[in-house]
Amino acid sequence: MASTSVSTSASSHSGLASTVTLHPLALVEGDTENSTVVTDLLTGLRNRGLDTTCPILVVIDGAKALRTRVSRVFDHPVIARCQTHKLRNVADRLPEHLVVTVTKRMRQAYHAQTALTARAQLEALARELDRTHPGAAASLREKLAETLTVLRLGVPPTLARTLRSTNSIESMISISRTHARNVKHWQSGNMALRWCAAGMAEAGKQFRRVNGHLHPPCPPPRHHRKLHRGLDYAAGAESADAPRRPCSSVRILDQDRDSKFTDTFDAVFASEDSRILRTPVRTPRANAIAERWIGTLRRELLDRMLIVNRRHLETVLAKYVAHFNAHRPHRASHQAAPLKPLPQGASSPHLRLRRRDPDRWTDPRIRPGCMTWMTCSAPTGAPNRS
Repeated sequence: MASTSVSTSASSHSGLASTVTLHPLALVEGDTENSTVVTDLLTGLRNRGLDTTCPILVVIDGAKALRTRVSRVFDHPVIARCQTHKLRNVADRLPEHLVVTVTKRMRQAYHAQTALTARAQLEALARELDRTHPGAAASLREKLAETLTVLRLGVPPTLARTLRSTNSIESMISISRTHARNVKHWQSGNMALRWCAAGMAEAGKQFRRVNGHLHPPCPPPRHHRKLHRGLDYAAGAESADAPRRPCSSVRILDQDRDSKFTDTFDAVFASEDSRILRTPVRTPRANAIAERWIGTLRRELLDRMLIVNRRHLETVLAKYVAHFNAHRPHRASHQAAPLKPLPQGASSPHLRLRRRDPDRWTDPRIRPGCMTWMTCSAPTGAPNRS
């Protein structure tokens, strides 16, 4: 079986070049898409000059070997699962009277405004299928976040029509089969490779321009903008007017193995070249800073306030984070806030500080346990600043 290559922007078998047209890139002989064949294909592209260190969008089908080797060869792959293959896999596990209804709901979810809305609709559909058709529900949940990668990246709808599926790859394979349909006697493997390469070259001539490449990218979803703003603030923005640093300054993200940290959450940081480290199972001390912050948040805020709704919670948390970082004193920082250092002490030569400790045993006006105080006075001959 012949297979083609991974490209920087389009799909797992064809490349999207700067001329906004699709081009076949490589061909490898093999029986199936096993790990050895896929590794030879990807390493061959890397040896020929393909940069595997930069972030790359890879659109693939459901082959496990292909996804595994893409993750190992490329440093920062953003994997997108073909939505057409997902529709076929779910439909194959449903009776005929439900295929049209379920397929229609899945298509509506894939064309939603945001990835969160699409995921909520697909998860609701999976819950409905759990009781009557658990196989279809499991197929729908498999790598659900990867089927929404193009939507999460904010790709324009016209360009997303090309990137959300592997139709361009299927078209190339179909043209290659049609080109070699009259060959009945295959003499050797080299002959098969030559005919397959000729069919791919013929398919490359029929590829049209990719529509939507000149459209401006859509703005990121609201939850992504909030996440980026939180990263910018954590990176060192002291006020609203201060210049914010890019999210790429967060190099390492240490998190536990909670199910709330989904693949969509990790993909946001992976797109900014951040490395994600997961703590061992049931080891809160491995992430002690985060555990202590959560405890402080509960003791000082959530246990003392009745939260009405989600909007109220987000507002209160935002104000507390600003107070925690800019005003609240921290013992480890010598009573200074994380984003606000302590002021410099007085260094005037005309100012003299003296500490006075009251006699707690002879003076009846001083109660045991009172605080000492400081007095300052100007030395003799100092200029009068009043």
